[in-house]
Amino acid sequence: MTKRGVGVSLCCLAAFIFSIPYFAVAISLSGKGSTYFMNHFNNICGMPMGVSFCVLVAGIVYLCKAEKKWAKLQKGDSLGKIFCVLGKPTSKKREAKNEEIWVYDSDQTIRRAITFHNGFLEKIETISKQEKTGLVCPKCKRSGDPGERFCKEDGEMLVFE
Repeated sequence: MTKRGVGVSLCCLAAFIFSIPYFAVAISLSGKGSTYFMNHFNNICGMPMGVSFCVLVAGIVYLCKAEKKWAKLQKGDSLGKIFCVLGKPTSKKREAKNEEIWVYDSDQTIRRAITFHNGFLEKIETISKQEKTGLVCPKCKRSGDPGERFCKEDGEMLVFE
């Protein structure tokens, strides 16, 4: 459960504990008058009121902690969010004073570069690791991979473009 959920639950529990003496006295003394009500209420209200106050304070503390953490995340801690989701990057580059690029190798053919500017996510690029050979199929215009001499789709010989 999150801190926000715990805080709300504790505040609700405090309200319930606070109302227990009222319900108990009201049920036991229904129809006997207000003087009996106040006498019995004063006898049983001390302990529940103290407990409900402590639980309410704990709930407010949890809510304040949750809001402080949420405000920190909303400020734009993109570097921290990306690091939590994707983990440590394969490599980091600093292009300018306020610009940083994190590179993640996802498999043998794809590399992702994430650019941050002043700590905020600016763009995500997908970069192919394969080098282009300059060879192209004359029919379908598909570029060939390194070591490839014939087009995989129509069998034509690849030519330099």
